[in-house]
Amino acid sequence: MEQTQLFQEKAVDDELPFKLELIKQIGWLVRLRWIAIGGVFFTVTIAILVGDIISRPIPLYIIAALMVLYNFEPQMYRKAPEQQRLSSIRRQACIHIILDLLSLTALIHFSGGVENPFIFYFVFHLIIASIILSKRVSYILAALNTVLLGSLIFLEYFEIIPHYALKVFLPDGLWRNPVYIFGVLFVFTSTLFFSVYLATTITQTAREREADRKRMEQQLIFSEKMATIGELAAGVAHEINNPLDGLLNCILRIQRDPANIKQTQEYLDLMEEAIRRIEATIGKLLDFSRPHELLLTAVNINEVVNETIGLLKYGALEKGIHIETDFQDQIARLHGDKHLLEQVILNLSLNAITAMPKGGTLRFETGEMSSDALIRQPIVFVKVIDTGIGISASVQDRIFDPFYTTQIMEKGTGLGLSVSDRIVRQHQGVIEVESEEGKGSTFTVKLPIARVHKQEV
Repeated sequence: MEQTQLFQEKAVDDELPFKLELIKQIGWLVRLRWIAIGGVFFTVTIAILVGDIISRPIPLYIIAALMVLYNFEPQMYRKAPEQQRLSSIRRQACIHIILDLLSLTALIHFSGGVENPFIFYFVFHLIIASIILSKRVSYILAALNTVLLGSLIFLEYFEIIPHYALKVFLPDGLWRNPVYIFGVLFVFTSTLFFSVYLATTITQTAREREADRKRMEQQLIFSEKMATIGELAAGVAHEINNPLDGLLNCILRIQRDPANIKQTQEYLDLMEEAIRRIEATIGKLLDFSRPHELLLTAVNINEVVNETIGLLKYGALEKGIHIETDFQDQIARLHGDKHLLEQVILNLSLNAITAMPKGGTLRFETGEMSSDALIRQPIVFVKVIDTGIGISASVQDRIFDPFYTTQIMEKGTGLGLSVSDRIVRQHQGVIEVESEEGKGSTFTVKLPIARVHKQEV
């Protein structure tokens, strides 16, 4: 039978981005192979129609047909990337490139051998291998390529295997000319290895820069989180101070009449309640502040918003801001990192509070939609609505730029909205803003709903 199951909570696969990128690259390799197969059928057919250019066309058709078969085969499309090992995907890609090299060697053999001008098409496969695979494997494939072509040329030269001449294009007998053979092999081999060197160097540099960018991005997100904690500190301190005052009063009353056991028990219960309140407040702040390993789970956006409200309500109430909520019940879950999404909602909320210096209303709404024009799939959304001063239409296109601040937010880092936008995009979502000066702002976070996986049990 089938069991419907939302994906279970688990730490995100650190290799997942590399897997997705590798599968994407293999995808365009497959598409290029279809073009090459079509080119073989077309070229051979034209050669037959034009004249007796190719002496044995049937083997060429057979080789192209075999390429069609293994181009349908890639197993990396049969499973989700999360269920595969990166080494397995790379091994699959390597096998297909080796099959391409063998196929191209066979095509060259039946269409002129060393006399075939398409002999340098091997270079394209090695450049692709250098992009997809490691440097070591790329050089191994270059060596294999040289051995394959060299073996073909010398087997034909010593007439161990027959030579199928490519007529019209070149003079007869070049495959027997040692100077021509060694010249072609030298140019071919040097071109091959130089291409691999260039491609692997460029690819490695690009990967290193991408890794540095991601590392700086994580540092930026954490720095903005620390700045946010500073803004929360005053409200949290006030929330802690109230129960501490209550604790002190209970202790003083117990000291005045220590023999009153009934009164002492009542005050002890009140003290326990106050301590648990302090513990919960500090726990929320510590949980938000500490660095977290990226954790992708099935997230309930209502819970994320409620926990965010728990962090900022103290400061909001002190500033005369009333908090309202309108949550959709039984809302669908999304695929994301709970702590990062809390940071997004908190950043938007603190901006809203800052935009209401004379007090007002901060409203949170959640819901889901069956489709969205931008995301093009079912989504959940969160709206953060304030009755503040609003944002001028002339600057709305710039508010997500790094280090951009409006005058009302000039005490901030200018990174809050930029970081929030980056986090939401990492979740394949978008942030939309609607605002009018003097009437407040509405920030809407739209995120794709987690897909449901079906398993047979």
